[in-house]
Amino acid sequence: MIVIDDRRTEMENLKRISLFGMAVSTFSILTAVTIVPMVYNYVQHIESSLQSEVDFCKHRSNDLWEEYSAVCISNSEEIIIIKGRNKRGTHYQSVSKSINRPLSVQIRASELHSEEWQ
Repeated sequence: MIVIDDRRTEMENLKRISLFGMAVSTFSILTAVTIVPMVYNYVQHIESSLQSEVDFCKHRSNDLWEEYSAVCISNSEEIIIIKGRNKRGTHYQSVSKSINRPLSVQIRASELHSEEWQ
C-alpha cells in the first residue's frame, strides 16, 4: 500500500509539472506569435523614417563636395594640408587694443611684432 501511494503522489506531481510546462510553452508561443510581427513592423517603420534622413544627408554632402571641387578648380588649387598654422590675429595688431594699453606696453608690443617679421 505504501508503494502504491508513493507512486500515486509521484504521478500527481508529474501531472502538475507537465501541465505547468505545457501552460508556459503555450503562453510563450502565443507571445512570440504576437510580439515578433510587432517588433518587425516597428523596425521597418524606424528604418523607413531614417532612410529619408540619410538621403538628405547624402544629398547635402554631395552638394558641398561639388561646391568645394568647383572652388578648387576655379582657383587652380589642390587640397593643401596646412601644418603648424598660427592662430587667427597673431600677426595683426588691432587699433582698439593698442589704444586701451599704456604707452610702454604699446612700444613693447610693436617691438615684439617687428622682431617676429624680421
